Amino acid sequence: MRRAFFVFVFAFVAACSRTESRPDATAAPPRADVEPSDAGPPPWPGWPLRAGATITPAMICQVTFASNADLHDPCMREYDPQASMRTYMQQALGDCAVRLERSVLNGRAAIDPAGAEQCVKSMMEIRRSGRAEIATRAHACDGAVIGRQPAGAVCREDWECAPGLGCAGLSTMGPGKCTTPGVDGGACAKGDLHFDARNRACAEGLWCAADRCQPTDKEGALCHPGSCSDGLFCNKGSNRCERALRRADAPCKRSEDCDVGFYCFHSTKAPSTCKAQKRAGEKCLESIECMGDCRGERCVSICGSP
Repeated sequence: MRRAFFVFVFAFVAACSRTESRPDATAAPPRADVEPSDAGPPPWPGWPLRAGATITPAMICQVTFASNADLHDPCMREYDPQASMRTYMQQALGDCAVRLERSVLNGRAAIDPAGAEQCVKSMMEIRRSGRAEIATRAHACDGAVIGRQPAGAVCREDWECAPGLGCAGLSTMGPGKCTTPGVDGGACAKGDLHFDARNRACAEGLWCAADRCQPTDKEGALCHPGSCSDGLFCNKGSNRCERALRRADAPCKRSEDCDVGFYCFHSTKAPSTCKAQKRAGEKCLESIECMGDCRGERCVSICGSP
């Protein structure tokens, strides 16, 4: 149930649903001597991160989920017309924090300092860019968590397994075991968070779909989120696997074709190309042109954006 809930949140971050996720009654309780804190994620006013600060599981969950739709920063709420989605994101954020903190406190996983710092910095950049939807296809947090469970050990999350292993057999009925990635046609369970990419459910060149390992999609092929081969991403505008997000002066059809910090500039005199988003004070016609927002034909800062 939790896997389905997370997949729903990431795939349909702009949608509004009425289906509630239910707590997993079969989930194993944490050890009595390492209860997760219930204080929740730190408030946004503490960002950006201070140099040398320790990055906690809750902080990783905060940037991963909040950056997807900017739903948790008070200064962004006027831009969130779907209050119900904020509720779902808050629920997902809290669930993520409890699960990841439990894994870390029980010694089954650890926060990788370098990977976590990169995660926080990259996701905050995505958030400031005003292009929150890019977070659904970003891999900025893939290296934030490292598993400690060896092959054959019990696991309740993919990220609890050592790099190169996946948590096979995990379900609401009980835990799984850390195993080597599945072969073509083999059974698998798809990870639901952004920071467990070190733990492959399927062997190289395969991805997990409908609980079975299947060949990944090649460049130019129709795709689904996560189905493209390594080095490619699924462009949600064209629904095809592409080699990279485009940067300055690269041809584009829509802003989703362009990398973080860029938008697709359309002109009647020349082909459309990716242009860098504008800073506060520069002229604009649409919000996508700005790092913040466009008001009165001028870019303005939002939440500290340039």
